[in-house]
Amino acid sequence: MEKTNVKVYFSLYGDQFPIDHISKELNLRPTHSHTMGELISRKNNFNIAQTIKHIRKETVWELSTEYEESLDVTVQLNKILKQLLGKEEKIVELSNKYKLECKFMIVIRMNDGFTPALIINKEIIEFTNKIDAEIECDLYSNPYQEE
Repeated sequence: MEKTNVKVYFSLYGDQFPIDHISKELNLRPTHSHTMGELISRKNNFNIAQTIKHIRKETVWELSTEYEESLDVTVQLNKILKQLLGKEEKIVELSNKYKLECKFMIVIRMNDGFTPALIINKEIIEFTNKIDAEIECDLYSNPYQEE
């Protein structure tokens, strides 16, 4: 049976900006990126032969963990924060230069009623405030049987 999993990512996003330049300035390789205007093709659930095409609405530079079995979101948040600490001024400079938004996203997939601790500690709050970022949470609760 699958356990509760957590994924955390930090993203810089906006209209058009040079992804490679962001990577160079932050001295970090993104785990995911895409460019505004890129086509996304997805299979239609009802007709496999037909694909649905969407267009990316923004450019994104993203640094993330994988989905990891966890009952404490702080573990995944700290993995991302550790890579970004000391780069606050550079993030603000790049955000201002390219009119970017910053966001931390916490994605929790709960299974069997196991809910992880969701604590946003002072260090994360201070860092988020310095770079003018938001924190969002997506919660997915898979059904479970109560005893």
